[in-house]
Amino acid sequence: MLATAIASVVMSTASPDFLLDAKPFTARVTRSEREVALDNGLIRRVWRTEPNLATVALDREGVSLLRAVGPEATVTLDGK
Repeated sequence: MLATAIASVVMSTASPDFLLDAKPFTARVTRSEREVALDNGLIRRVWRTEPNLATVALDREGVSLLRAVGPEATVTLDGK
């Protein structure tokens, strides 16, 4: 009986599971003058748009996964 009581307390305080119910994890895109952010409730990624496009934040549940900013790609259009 004690195990059942503990399990019910744990279940009531646990965060929602996105595989069972995706409603709380709706993706949002926000834009400021120099940044674009994509957030779905699980992970948040922020790109700085000036002077070049770069990921400046990659966070999961408030913990930063990004250690340094560096080039992700080099794009060449029409040989330039």
